[in-house]
Amino acid sequence: MKNKRKKAIIGIICLIIIIILSSTFLNNRKNNSDNIKKIIYNKNKSFNKEQTIKGITFSDIECSYDGKDSLISYTISNQTDEDINLKNYKILVKDKKGMVITNIFIDFDKTMKPKQKKRNRSLVVEVDLSKAHSMDLQLNTNNKE
Repeated sequence: MKNKRKKAIIGIICLIIIIILSSTFLNNRKNNSDNIKKIIYNKNKSFNKEQTIKGITFSDIECSYDGKDSLISYTISNQTDEDINLKNYKILVKDKKGMVITNIFIDFDKTMKPKQKKRNRSLVVEVDLSKAHSMDLQLNTNNKE
């Protein structure tokens, strides 16, 4: 009789431990899924369109928003047959009505060789740009165009 009682108590203790571990696991899993950020991409063609200004082309433009920050990445290409010294430039991001959502100042000082490309992925702004409509670039170069 004592042996059956010990087995029953051990079984109950094991069952309680399993219930506690299961509920802890499920609770942690729910909390982790709540912390996962949903990435929203700006798929607006007028925002993502390729732009060429003063011989510099901005292409492969991507913009994402994670609920806190927007990340803009793009490829810069020198389309000319000359070196272009691209200095600090500005990006004006606008909404559908043409109102400026944000100004992004890029600290950049690089001589771009002819046909050279560079991928820029480091633009993070604390503004939701997932629905931005357009991006106007203001470049400071040594090119006369």
